[in-house]
Amino acid sequence: VLNLVRNSVEAIAARDPQSRRVTVRTCMADKFAVAVEVDDTGGGLPSDQADKIFEAFHTTKDNGIGMGLSISRSIIESHGGILSLARNDSDGATFRFTLPIVEPDS
Repeated sequence: VLNLVRNSVEAIAARDPQSRRVTVRTCMADKFAVAVEVDDTGGGLPSDQADKIFEAFHTTKDNGIGMGLSISRSIIESHGGILSLARNDSDGATFRFTLPIVEPDS
């Protein structure tokens, strides 16, 4: 979550202060999983970057090393979840991850 929020904050930094927004939402994805979405009003991602954005060492930032999203996806997948990018209708991007609900031992 921290990496996704940090990326969103960096994405909105160059925007007009009145149009800066980062929204974090949580909900039940279904009865077996929870979902977390981090949505921003930044510049968005070029359409040719969508397939590469989770690859190690791929970055869209001038000073990035391209490991944050790769590591985030790896951590989420190791817990049985999925991290994905959703295109926004307007500016910005939405990253969403789901994690399965773990039933407590009886």
